[in-house]
Amino acid sequence: MANRYCREVIYRLDNRNYYAIGFENDKGGFELRNAQIKLSNSPKATTFIPVDSPALRVFEGCFDFLTFKMLQERFDLSPSNFLILNTVAFLRESLPLIRQYSSVTLYLDHDAAGRRATEQVIQEHPAACDGSAFYDGAKDLNEWFVSVYPKISDARQLARELQRKFPGDDNSNQLRNPGRRIR
Repeated sequence: MANRYCREVIYRLDNRNYYAIGFENDKGGFELRNAQIKLSNSPKATTFIPVDSPALRVFEGCFDFLTFKMLQERFDLSPSNFLILNTVAFLRESLPLIRQYSSVTLYLDHDAAGRRATEQVIQEHPAACDGSAFYDGAKDLNEWFVSVYPKISDARQLARELQRKFPGDDNSNQLRNPGRRIR
C-alpha cells in the first residue's frame, strides 16, 4: 500500500541526510514520517484522491488513510473518494469539497480537535456521518489497527502470520518481498 501512495524522501538537516516516508499533498509538499519525526515540508495542504463514486471518506492523517485502504482491499469495501486533511486546521477550507458529496464518512481522531471537526462537518452537511465508532477505545484508526494486529518487526514473520490468519489471501504476496525500497 505504501508503494502506491508514498515515496521515500531524503531530507537534509544540520548537514546530515535523513530518510522518511513521504505522503504527498495536493500542493506538492509532503507529510514526512520516520521513527524519530512527524513533520511536513512546505507547502502544507490536504490530499484529495478522487475516484468515480458519490461517497467521500475523510481522514485526519496519512496512516489512517493507508490503514483504511488495507482494510478496503482486504474486505472488498465499496470504492470512495478520499480526503486526507493532514491536519484538522484544513477542515474549514475543505468544507466546499466535502459538501459536493452525497455520502461523507469521517474517520477523525478521538481527541478534542477531531471531535470538534467531526461535529462541525455533521452540523454543516446532512449527509455526513461519524465513522470513528469503528475504532472506539483507540486514538485513531491506525492505532486501533496496530493494537488488533501484534507488532511484528520482521516483514517475513509478518507475511507468515498473515498467511496463517488469512489462508489463500492473494494480497499477502506483496509482503513476500520485504526488501523493496519505496521511491
